[in-house]
Formats: sequence, C-alpha cells, structure tokens
Amino acid sequence: MVTCDNNAIAKEISSQVNLKSNIANASDFVNESDSKAKQVVENADRFAQVFPEHKYRM
Repeated sequence: MVTCDNNAIAKEISSQVNLKSNIANASDFVNESDSKAKQVVENADRFAQVFPEHKYRM
C-alpha cells in the first residue's frame, strides 16, 4: 500500500484490509543511497506520507 496519509491512518487502513505491519515513510528512503533505498523499499509492506515525486524513487 502506498499512501500520502500519515502513519496512524495508514496503520488503521492496513489493519482493516489485513496487510502486514512493516511501514516505511518516504523520508526513510528518499534521501538514501540507491542500495539503502532499495533495501527499505523491498522490506516494507506499506508506505505512508508518500507524494508523487517520491514514487519515482521507489
């Protein structure tokens, strides 16, 4: 799941549709090196506070 909502909203929606709980924010990967960003994106089950420009980085 990728949403621009904050963590609390993303957590609630995810629980309602039975998604796993590993959440990452755009700030967790957007300014990281390519290898670190790749690791964060691959390990996350859902993303919060993501805006269109962050999706290119994903």
